[in-house]
Order: sequence, then C-alpha cells, then structure tokens
Amino acid sequence: RFYAGDGVISVGPIGEPVKLIEASGASAAMTKLRESLGFLIMETGINPERVAVLCDSRGKANEIAAGGRIGAYQITDAAHPAVGSVVVDSVRRFKGLEADVIILFLPDTYVDDAEMLYVATTRGKGMLIIIGSEGVNSVMATPRH
Repeated sequence: RFYAGDGVISVGPIGEPVKLIEASGASAAMTKLRESLGFLIMETGINPERVAVLCDSRGKANEIAAGGRIGAYQITDAAHPAVGSVVVDSVRRFKGLEADVIILFLPDTYVDDAEMLYVATTRGKGMLIIIGSEGVNSVMATPRH
C-alpha cells in the first residue's frame, strides 16, 4: 500500500537454502551436530572460525561445549573468538554478531518467541543449519508473515 509502481523481486542474500536436520533427543542432536561440523569443515573446507553454533541458553551452550571440544573441533565463545575454533554460545550473547555459517542447535524455546527466532535465524551470512526436533523443524519450515 506504500508503493505504486512496478513489482520488485528481491534476489535475496547469496547463500544456501536453510537446512533442517531432525534429531529426536539430546544424544541424537549431538551426533547430528558433530556430523554437521565434520561435513562443513572436512568435506567443504570451511574454516572452523567461520562457524558458530548457537543455542537458546548459555547453559545449553556450556553443556555441549563441555571439555572445550565438539568431536574433533576446538570451541570458544563469542567473547573470545580464536583462529581454528568454532564459536559456541547463546543466541542472546551472539545478538549483533554474525558468522558465515550458523548452526542453530535445539531451538525449542524459540518456536513462540518471534524476536529471538528472528535474531537466531539472521546471524548467518551464507548458511543456516537448524538441528531440532520434528516439531521445531516443521514450525521452522512453515513460512511466517
């Protein structure tokens, strides 16, 4: 209603389509996370420091980052980025930051929180991978207006 003229078609940002990975339970989700990191780093050659794994809470981030590694990959938090390390942090702490690849890990609490869902899904410059339950992934796959 605010524009009168030819239609505009957005070419959108350059990048991959959002990838939704279903995982039933925390153990399966961790396996999918390790597999996703392995694929990104070993198969596609993305540098680990270009990847951020975001969780819905700092507690969950600390839990999956226990021991300072996820599988073979060294991790750090958003406040201390390091060459060769994957960032693992909460969406809230990553607000205003970005990475080439974002893996949104088990975003169950964001399904009904439009603001945090927006922040979580707009941090990636080229790729967004969402690892969640069937319910989360079906909500994420549904267009929102």
